[in-house]
Amino acid sequence: MRTQPRKEKEALALLREAAASVTRDRQLKSTRIYSHHSAPVGFSLILFWDTASPPTQGSGAAMLILEGLKALGLVDHTVLVEQGRSEPIKEQRGDIGRHVRTYPRHRLGGTRA
Repeated sequence: MRTQPRKEKEALALLREAAASVTRDRQLKSTRIYSHHSAPVGFSLILFWDTASPPTQGSGAAMLILEGLKALGLVDHTVLVEQGRSEPIKEQRGDIGRHVRTYPRHRLGGTRA
């Protein structure tokens, strides 16, 4: 979302309220709010769901949040499905801060890179 500087505090408060309100849903794993590092009027609310097949247009909760945010600025909505993640490797002799990318087994025929 992008808002005007004079509506920044109001937008952030509404995002926090929206994040808190959806935590009651059992399939919701977590929520995160981000602000743009160089443009303080740019925000993202990320909803992490535990579901096998997400709705194409997104969750009902996301649709309600979008409607509430429209009055404060430009909003955009994207549905993403995790394909892998980077996790730290446990520290071994002299290895500090290295990362490895892991992928779900069903995507790559049971192999890990």
